[in-house]
Amino acid sequence: MPGRNQPDTQPQQRRIFAMPHIVVATSLTHDRDPAVERAAEVSRAMGADLRLLHVLPDLLPGFVAEPRQRKAQGRLLHWTRRLARETGHHVSYKVGRGDVARRIVRESEDLDAVLTVIGHTQVRRRAPRLFGTTAARSLQEARGAVLIVRSDLQCRAYRKAVIAYDGVIGEDRLLTYLPHLAPQATLHPYALPAKGRAQPATRRVAAHVTAMRRAIDADLLVIGMPNDETMNPFRFRRLPASLTVTPECDTLIVPQDACADLPEAPATLRMVRTAV
Repeated sequence: MPGRNQPDTQPQQRRIFAMPHIVVATSLTHDRDPAVERAAEVSRAMGADLRLLHVLPDLLPGFVAEPRQRKAQGRLLHWTRRLARETGHHVSYKVGRGDVARRIVRESEDLDAVLTVIGHTQVRRRAPRLFGTTAARSLQEARGAVLIVRSDLQCRAYRKAVIAYDGVIGEDRLLTYLPHLAPQATLHPYALPAKGRAQPATRRVAAHVTAMRRAIDADLLVIGMPNDETMNPFRFRRLPASLTVTPECDTLIVPQDACADLPEAPATLRMVRTAV
């Protein structure tokens, strides 16, 4: 349900009257969730409204879910008030139940969000945590840009970014989001192999992208994701998924038909051509 201090409206009304939206999913496991802090920074830079989303799994029985829902609402209410003061924009929250990945995608679609931010925690235990799998599963249905944020890293300005592009989603398309996300970063483009019989395996290309990221110590990876498998089966979601299962840095995934109509923002981006 939407926050008490934020009246709910129909999705159609939001698309007509509201500012651009950013949706950030939070597991509420941190006092200051890095994913939420990152989303707030982008919201401030983009001039977008911010929606905080917490989803309780359907498997929880009612007597467990209801107290957790009330506790989550109270905590999110505190966060929305703080973030509204810090960003100067409209901030709302919602607590839902169901399949976490699908609820995140549906909320982004309902709000026509320009960006969805999801936290990812690096876990050494065998059993993955909730958002360790949610981040990757959300990509299977996402139609908008998704930013996966390492929840165990300190939130700070991005310094270096690897831009992995191909003939389907070009370099310019991926650069659309960077003035808002990493306005002072140095960009290192990487051209993915073209479609063909001699095309290397997904794991090999992922290894090349990872090697480049490590070589320049990049703290952001930007990669495109075609929505039509017939255009390039090799690139259809498999490469982005392989790079985001255990991300070493924050990762921005831009689907082919993601909204790119973003407001202009001041930036001092610098392009550096680097060979792996």
